[in-house]
Amino acid sequence: MGKNEISYDLKLWGTILIIMGLLHQVLSGFLDSSWGYLLIFIGALALYIRERRMYLLLGAMMFVVGLSNTIFGSGSWNIFGLLQLVFGVLIFKDYWKKK
Repeated sequence: MGKNEISYDLKLWGTILIIMGLLHQVLSGFLDSSWGYLLIFIGALALYIRERRMYLLLGAMMFVVGLSNTIFGSGSWNIFGLLQLVFGVLIFKDYWKKK
């Protein structure tokens, strides 16, 4: 996997995270707006720092969010949290696969 693929992947991640962060702001009655600020910040970092090490930050963020939803959520948020935990592990694996 070359630098161009990593750059494209992180550009996509950054864009998605910024959109998700904005949704957190718009739907603040349903979603936590403080997570929205974090998503926007990390999304901007992913757009700016397009290096393999960003997968570590993305994976850690996804893992922490998943852990939070699993521990403090209820009902469908628990299931969503488990999916986020798995997704966080998969992002960590991307760090090791993409060189």
